[in-house]
Amino acid sequence: MTATITVANGNSILNAVWKAAIPKMQMTIEHFAHGLWDRGRGDHGTEEEPIAWEDLNNQDKINIWFDYVTMMTLNDARAYGEKAAKEVANDIEKIAVETRYSLGEPNGAS
Repeated sequence: MTATITVANGNSILNAVWKAAIPKMQMTIEHFAHGLWDRGRGDHGTEEEPIAWEDLNNQDKINIWFDYVTMMTLNDARAYGEKAAKEVANDIEKIAVETRYSLGEPNGAS
């Protein structure tokens, strides 16, 4: 897979190209999306008008896959950002504690 990010008019555009043999790619997306569907992802309709897996077209299945990939990307980015922020906060607190308390240098040196 190749991917590029282009910046235009204040927007970032991610363009990803995944090349694979047609049956392999279709089967991969189909199986992944079906697993997500079985776990409740995608539009299942209502009790009165349920939507079955067999009722979905290829675009519906791609949308299930893409929505999940997008959600996981954003969740992981947020988790990393939170981890990094905590590390910075811990470093700042450590420095603050170290500079707040001091007995001075041994033998009166300063």
